[in-house]
Amino acid sequence: MHTTIKNSIKVLLLVLGLATLGSSCKKKFDEPPVYVAPTITANATIKELKAKLLASGTIVEITDNMVIRGIVIGDDKSGNLYKNIVIQDATGGISVLLDGTNLFNYYPIGREVFIKCKGLFVGDYNRLIQLGAGIDASGTTPAVASIPTSLFGKYIVKGSFNNTVTPRVVNVATLTTNLQDSLQNTLIQLNNYEFAAADTLKTFALPNQNPPGTVNFTIKNCAGTSSAITLRNSGYSNFAGYNVPKGNGPITAIYTVFGTTKQLTIRDTSDVKFYGTRCGAGGGTGGGTGTLTDISAIRALTGTVTASTKITGIVISDRVALNTQSQNLVLQQGNGLSGIVVRFASATPAHTFNVGDSITVDLTGGTVAQFAGVTQVSGVALSNATLISTGKVLTPRVATIAQVNLNVSAWESTLVKMLNVTISSTAGTTWSGTTKFTDASGTIDHYARTGATGATFGATAFPTGVRTSITAIVSKFNTTNQVGIRNTSDVQ
Repeated sequence: MHTTIKNSIKVLLLVLGLATLGSSCKKKFDEPPVYVAPTITANATIKELKAKLLASGTIVEITDNMVIRGIVIGDDKSGNLYKNIVIQDATGGISVLLDGTNLFNYYPIGREVFIKCKGLFVGDYNRLIQLGAGIDASGTTPAVASIPTSLFGKYIVKGSFNNTVTPRVVNVATLTTNLQDSLQNTLIQLNNYEFAAADTLKTFALPNQNPPGTVNFTIKNCAGTSSAITLRNSGYSNFAGYNVPKGNGPITAIYTVFGTTKQLTIRDTSDVKFYGTRCGAGGGTGGGTGTLTDISAIRALTGTVTASTKITGIVISDRVALNTQSQNLVLQQGNGLSGIVVRFASATPAHTFNVGDSITVDLTGGTVAQFAGVTQVSGVALSNATLISTGKVLTPRVATIAQVNLNVSAWESTLVKMLNVTISSTAGTTWSGTTKFTDASGTIDHYARTGATGATFGATAFPTGVRTSITAIVSKFNTTNQVGIRNTSDVQ
């Protein structure tokens, strides 16, 4: 009998142990990794590292325990940089050569990085200072070799995300091609610049050549030749085939040099905000003239937009899923900023702007009015909309349904994320028509467009149970508050 009791206890302990182990494993699997700040401190500045290089054409090994810290200001996401990142601190910037691709997955713009420099080499490529892992003697002259992928972790320590670096506003006279120029490989801003009139019908580079062709543009401000600087764009960049903007405005870029040539490298085309009136009041259709205006100011207007006016923003509506009319798009200016419905003058040809596209729209001649309670600007020629860049991500405003209901007028045509939401309907089990979103704070209508040209997911059954989050565009129907998802991936 004692043996039976002992065996029963052993079995019970085994079951409890397995249950605990299973629970522990599940907890680890379910919980996302938590960012832990690295235990490393910089003991030198980028300026002090660059000072090791006394003359152009030489390569110097770092033999002391120098650790630098910088924020990534340039990565390879757009393809305009290749196998390198650019980092900057308060004293300067430097290009770090990395023998890998898709580096933006590990070292995106805004990430803090620490680099342990002992054993690395600093040199220059025609006066542009670079940091690498050795000396490459395969060419006509020795060059700095890239850090191999297998050694990234040895030399580079990843830090925090989403750090910002404010570009320094300068003029061309401030920039030099000196080896130790403090602005080299840093983020700068030049104001009131434009492409030459003869270049305004060109694309940023030549992607259709074999191999794709890099293009050097000379851009100037209204001062003329004295303000000229080279803008260099890779034929392999994902914006190579985009038309250059025709207007005038600020450009943000990484300042580089090639010998005695002053050069700019943009991260993507959103760095080039040439939306204003050109020097001498010249311009061009769909990209040149027009005063850049906040969407919030447009929303306050009524009637025809008579002044030359432009807006810019990120497309948040999904033309493919069709929960927005094909003639319309919803444009939000930025995280937490205003949005508006833009209705093009004709449904044919249909616009091709996708979620995440950054665009500018010349509203001149359009009409600002409310349609079924929603503010829109209608009668806009499709040619007045210009693609600037793609793949932009807006962070939705996180709010309870009660907060959405209270702020519909202010948040209309912007993205919100509602947490712990239940979906219900008295009319059926599919998305088509009106459903209800409910959380602990209240309820709001959701509408999916119906009919032959309605939302493509209309006939799909909506999920039951409490949803972790739902992202949607805030809207109205006359006096009724409502929201609309872009597509079913908005429901988590």
